[in-house]
Amino acid sequence: MPYKTGSWGIQARERNRKRLKYFRDKKRLSNHKEGLGFNGEMEAQKILKEDKLPNHTGYDFQYKGKSIDVKTDIFYKRRYGWQFDCSRQKGKVDYFMLIAKNTNNKTQYIFVIPDKDFATKTIYISLKNIYKYMKYMWKAR
Repeated sequence: MPYKTGSWGIQARERNRKRLKYFRDKKRLSNHKEGLGFNGEMEAQKILKEDKLPNHTGYDFQYKGKSIDVKTDIFYKRRYGWQFDCSRQKGKVDYFMLIAKNTNNKTQYIFVIPDKDFATKTIYISLKNIYKYMKYMWKAR
């Protein structure tokens, strides 16, 4: 009698297919020209109307004399939120522009947070704690 559940059955094969698709998509998004971070920087360039700086500067944009680093993440259903790793640029930039995208890769929220306003190196924004970050919401001018 074949197993229908557990680690051997049809459901397990379907789980493994979904898992493999997730990691392939993540690898595809890490590609430079079609990656999530690259798309976020291009979107920030349109919003700020500034030219992107060369990569050796340590940050992405200079806007009104302030250095801005752009971080982009896609919504994870398992965590119910977004996670932005700012460890390498923490203390080196004035602001972080966090672009939170939904599962369809459309921008849902944009936050501009001063570097001095958070102590941790990772910013986690969930649907439960998003109210804390509403004061940093980017308002189009």
